[in-house]
Amino acid sequence: MFKQSDALEKVDPELFSRVMQLSAQIGGKEEHFNNLQTEYRKLASTWLLAALGASGYLLQSSSGLPFDHWYIVFGVSVAASVGIAILWMLDLKVYQVLLDGFFKEGVRLESENYQWLPPFRINILCSQETGDIRTKVQYYYFCSIVLLLVLADISVWNIGTLAHLPGCRIAATLLIVLVMAGIQLKLFRAGLRDKKAFPGTEFGLLIGQWRANRTKDSEKP
Repeated sequence: MFKQSDALEKVDPELFSRVMQLSAQIGGKEEHFNNLQTEYRKLASTWLLAALGASGYLLQSSSGLPFDHWYIVFGVSVAASVGIAILWMLDLKVYQVLLDGFFKEGVRLESENYQWLPPFRINILCSQETGDIRTKVQYYYFCSIVLLLVLADISVWNIGTLAHLPGCRIAATLLIVLVMAGIQLKLFRAGLRDKKAFPGTEFGLLIGQWRANRTKDSEKP
């Protein structure tokens, strides 16, 4: 039967030292990019709350404004949604890719030294259906943008100068609905595609190799 503790006692001290140093270096880089991504997500939450707070303040104290306050609410909502979309791209299209580069090497290290190295990263991958938490994090940004665009649409329907232009209001609502439905459909299809393709990806192959090696060793007397 395979016992990790027994294998750890037999590992070469030089190999152990080298692997642990590599693991620590990789872990440091992972922590660095994780912290950066956490700050971006905090910033997205701050922008969302600031936009909602500013809109609420305008609605409560708009009597002194020389123009319709709903114009400002609309502008704040759209600007905040664009800002959050930019953070979305930076977080998941830039820093997540950089993080994956180090995370992948950590998984490779755990797979190659499966007999004694704890599979922390492999366990993280196995806990996700697609092997990628990015699919779930995207909805964090998506829902924030949806909330702001709904507020923008409410603003369009309350702007007084558009009262005699119902077609513009309906067109704005349809545009927002179509954009959000399109993004939602794209996210859904991407999640299904990633889930289906995961076994053939580099992460999936490494996990498959790790499982095969563990199973093979566990069958030994």
